[in-house]
Amino acid sequence: MNRLVVILLWWVCAVPVAAQIAEGVATSILPTAEERAAADSAFAAADSISKAKANAAAEANIAAETTAGTAAAEEKPMKRWGFSLGANPGGVLGWDKSVRSWLKKKETFSLTAEAHWQTLPQDSDAFASDFGYPNITLGLRYAWNNRVRMHRVEEQLWNREGEVDYMSHLGNTLSAYAEFERPLLRTRHWEIAYALGVGLGFNTLYYNEKDDIDNYLIGSRWLIHFVAAGYATYYFQPQWGVRAGVEFYHHSNGALDRPNKGSNIFGPSIGIIYSPAHAAGSNWERLREPFSPYAYMLVTAGFCGKSLLEDWNHRDILPEADHFNVYGMGSLQVDFMYRYARRWASGVGFDVFYTPYLDHIKKLDLIDGWTDEKYYKWSYALALKHEVFWKNWSMHVALGFYLRRHMGWHADTVVEKGYYERVGLRYHFPSLGGLAVGAAVKAHLGKADFTEVTLSYPIRLTKRSAH
Repeated sequence: MNRLVVILLWWVCAVPVAAQIAEGVATSILPTAEERAAADSAFAAADSISKAKANAAAEANIAAETTAGTAAAEEKPMKRWGFSLGANPGGVLGWDKSVRSWLKKKETFSLTAEAHWQTLPQDSDAFASDFGYPNITLGLRYAWNNRVRMHRVEEQLWNREGEVDYMSHLGNTLSAYAEFERPLLRTRHWEIAYALGVGLGFNTLYYNEKDDIDNYLIGSRWLIHFVAAGYATYYFQPQWGVRAGVEFYHHSNGALDRPNKGSNIFGPSIGIIYSPAHAAGSNWERLREPFSPYAYMLVTAGFCGKSLLEDWNHRDILPEADHFNVYGMGSLQVDFMYRYARRWASGVGFDVFYTPYLDHIKKLDLIDGWTDEKYYKWSYALALKHEVFWKNWSMHVALGFYLRRHMGWHADTVVEKGYYERVGLRYHFPSLGGLAVGAAVKAHLGKADFTEVTLSYPIRLTKRSAH
């Protein structure tokens, strides 16, 4: 009984105490609802931060891969070389009244094959940028000229030659040339450009007394070739286009032999072109590299050669058979130029010409009865000058007006008009202070007077202005 009472009392007293102890322990160990909510919130925030870091890392990796791919693509060199094929149906121009009188048929046809080297912005070339990233072209032209017919009638004959019973014709020519093609407009689908070129030609038939006696246009096998053209090209694919335009091309021997009226051919042109760099070309930016204008004096000595029209007109009494003598002469140019842009310079010049063969012309004039003519071995002229620069190369042109010149009856009366044209090329050596070697042709109204090799030296007159 007593033991039962003791157990009941222990139960009544111990259980509440144990419950309180358990509650205290539970309270100290387990979180409250508020604490659990705070813990859940903290866990969610940590999880969100972890996911954000993972996403950022993934995006960074993608960006790095993209940048690397772009850099690799930019480092990959763009293709420069392209090509074109063209056709040019044209006709011989009769600039001179006598040519028009005996030129009976004038139709010609030529084909061209050209390789184009495209300048690019990645070259960091200020000249290329100034010219709008031009093409440098190497080309071949074959011209079928054998449909051109020439025939002189009795009243057009000279000296020993009589009228023949056949038509003379112009020979076919194969020409190799280099060309500078500058774009004036370049868009995704269109390009408008002009081209200037020079080279050498090989002719299959030229003047001879046996079977081509009326061919006064071409008098030698080897010829100087000049071409000028304008094109509009439509790109129907990023790299492929069709082009149309007009072309003028010239063949002559530069007055180094006779006859030498030269063939001047003009007509439309059509063609197809492959240009792998064109698609990117409309977005190319120009360089902003400054240029400081300056003035300079250019002194040029020329060593010239020419055959004489006077010999040609007296070929019935002179010993030459298949060729004519080439006479030497000299020239001096003193030009005052202002280079106002990297690619251009303009100015005025004083030209001097020395003709030691003038006594020979005087003798021929006396044979013809011309006794009152004037003869001056030294001639003087003033000329307007312009020069276009491309790196170490330049092309120069001039229009001159004689101050004093008397070269006998034929020159003073028939050929020369008181003015002349001059065009040539120079290569400059920067390591030699700009010393330049070159070649040029002087002409009267398109008819060559002489061909010359030149040596030029510039003298700076003003310092480059600071930019």
